[in-house]
Amino acid sequence: MAKRKSLTKKTRFEVFKRDKFQCQYCGNTAPDVVLNVDHIDPVTNGGTNELINLITSCFDCNQGKKARLLNDDTVVKKQRKQMELIQERREQLELMLEWKKSLTEFEDEKVTMVSDYWTSMMNPFTLNENGLKSLEKLIKKFPIEDILESIDIANKKYLVFDEEGKITKESVEEAFNKVGGICALKNMPELKQKMAYIKGICRNRFSYWDNRKGSIILNNYVNALKGANWSDEKITEDLEKEVIPKSIESKNWTQWRELLEKWTNDILNWENEITQPTETELPKEFSYETLEMHNSMSFSDIKDGIEVLKHIGKVFKNFDEKIFEKSVYKDLKSAVEIEGIEQKEFNQFIYKSETISYFKVPEELENDEFGMLIKLSMFANDEIENILNQFNFDRTSYSDKDKSILRLLTKEKLNNIA
Repeated sequence: MAKRKSLTKKTRFEVFKRDKFQCQYCGNTAPDVVLNVDHIDPVTNGGTNELINLITSCFDCNQGKKARLLNDDTVVKKQRKQMELIQERREQLELMLEWKKSLTEFEDEKVTMVSDYWTSMMNPFTLNENGLKSLEKLIKKFPIEDILESIDIANKKYLVFDEEGKITKESVEEAFNKVGGICALKNMPELKQKMAYIKGICRNRFSYWDNRKGSIILNNYVNALKGANWSDEKITEDLEKEVIPKSIESKNWTQWRELLEKWTNDILNWENEITQPTETELPKEFSYETLEMHNSMSFSDIKDGIEVLKHIGKVFKNFDEKIFEKSVYKDLKSAVEIEGIEQKEFNQFIYKSETISYFKVPEELENDEFGMLIKLSMFANDEIENILNQFNFDRTSYSDKDKSILRLLTKEKLNNIA
């Protein structure tokens, strides 16, 4: 008589797991019945403990079967098919793990490549462990070519040499810390880049320049063009051909401000002449479903903007992502409650908001030659204005009824987020 070898707990578990903890004779499952592991070919007949000869059986079926071999091979075929599937899954898993391993190796190679490029320009300085981790994060966020170009820009702008012609350690650290900000600036939409460039011209040319007020004035001009149904491409072209030359020609802040405000008012008056609804041409009312879609699109834009600001915020001192995001939604709740005010008054609310304070540049850096931090601050201010303006419904062409519905939808979604 064949000697029965006891089954290990691991083998028993593998059989139960393969058979989904279900008796393969009667179909009952745990915990309704007590499950055993049964030998298809009984041990008394020489049956082994190989998985293909094992099957999940409830106590009653196992006792009833005893040492009798099943007359048909249905269960055996089923077991063989299950084993084939298990083997196929294992092979696929091995392929996936190999693929994942090759991806990890490729990511490591990219970090090494960019690190070597940095080191070749910084000799004898190299990146420490924290520097490599920072570089790895940059590679996940930006294209390699942008990072390499940003390294070149940072080195040209920030490297300082001592009397012996050697690079100073402090300037190397500063240059590396600027790479992420330069990448962020390079990846701005073209319209945003052009606006940042205009404000940079004014800041460098004028003896007096107010970053926030300048941003408000330029944003009002761009928003007026958008209100006149100009595309971003057309507005960018206008900034290039009209605003930039006039910014260079302007002698001071006052002259530039008065010119941009005049142009903005001209556009608004032109817009009103064309789009002001008559008594017989009142704003169209939308269906509830359409308003829900509009509301969802606004929140999608807001979330994208918040993610951008989170990344930029890392270069500002004491920036905390969670506190910042909480502040954004707090300001949004306040914004949606505001009714019946002009865009100019709404802008004042924006620039008094708590969220703006997270991107304030210290006064001692106002005269920084390159001004990257200041440019990022201005971009952040613009982005915050765009986010909060999503809920300035009175500046839109919605009917009063639609504005009320949008406010209710917005408040409900903001409460769910909070």
